[in-house]
Order: sequence, then structure tokens, then C-alpha cells
Amino acid sequence: MSTQQFIINGRTWTFPTDLEEDKYVTNLPLLIQDIQADTVRNMVTTSTGSHTLGSGTGSLNLDASIPYVAGQHLQIIDQGNPSTNFALIRVDADVAGGTTLTFTEQIVFGSGVISAWDIVTSGFQGPVGLPGDGRAQVSSNDSTPGYLSVKLIAEPTSGSITFTETVDGGDERLNAAVSDKYTARMIGISYAMRN
Repeated sequence: MSTQQFIINGRTWTFPTDLEEDKYVTNLPLLIQDIQADTVRNMVTTSTGSHTLGSGTGSLNLDASIPYVAGQHLQIIDQGNPSTNFALIRVDADVAGGTTLTFTEQIVFGSGVISAWDIVTSGFQGPVGLPGDGRAQVSSNDSTPGYLSVKLIAEPTSGSITFTETVDGGDERLNAAVSDKYTARMIGISYAMRN
């Protein structure tokens, strides 16, 4: 089987070699990150067109043709004062094949007529999670919410068992690490709690 080399995000990938056998376990997430980085980098441009921040809608001539699509969220940033003047915008019409960006301002910071812009992909912050402090009740009979590492009990017959609660902001799990064969009695839950 022949192989091909590609440079993605500055890294040389050899296909299919880099994804054969068990290499995909390590390499596939890295490949996805590289593709995302290249994609985002290729979606950045500038404009020397004029726009008044806070006017609600606008149109800018892009310095490069980028295939922005209607409904996509971008950020326009004043090149001269980037920490003060910028806006989150929603693209009103597809830009594919052209260089005219029409948009509606969603959130505006700063003011004034700006004539030199950086334009980058962006988006709204996701929804706020459920209120609380991370404690949970593990059954309808549990009257006292607590942290899972305290609520989950195991009794090893030999060796040791350690519980670690991972907090990554999206898929919280309670992991059990066992140093030897064991018999465990779990009170409450025995499955991963999804955030």
C-alpha cells in the first residue's frame, strides 16, 4: 500500500501509516487538533473598510475571500485598539466566492468609526450549567448531598482502592484505581456521573 505525506498545522503526517494498528489511539486526537488549528487559521482575515461600532448592522470588504456562511458568528476587532473596540457579529449572507461580509452586531464593546479590522471566527459562550457546588445525592433515599469521593465506599479484600474525581468541565467521572484483586461494596452509585 502506498503512503502519502501531508503537512497539517506544521506537522508532517504520513497516511495511512500514522493511523495503522494502535497508532490511531494517540495520533487521531492529535490529527483532529491539527485540522482544527489549520481550519481556524484559514478563517482569519482583515478588512480596511469602515464600520461604526454600535450601528447594528454593517458591511465590510474582506482582504481575502473566506467562505463564511450565513448564521456564523465572527468577531471584528479594531487593529488600532483591540482591547477596547470589538464586536461579536452574526454573518447575514454567505460570503463564498466573494469578499463582501454583511453582518448584524450581536454584542458591542467600544465605539467609533473604525477603518482597520481583524476578523476571526468566534461564537457565543455556551449555556450556563446547573447551579450547585458539585455535591450530589446518589439516590432518592439520600437526604444529604455530598461529594462523590465521600459517597462511594469500597472494601478491598486485598491491596488498595483509590477514588479520584476528575473535573474537566464537561464529563465529570469518578475513577477507581485498584492495586490488587478486590471485592467492592459500593453504596450509592457505581456509574460515572455526567455533568
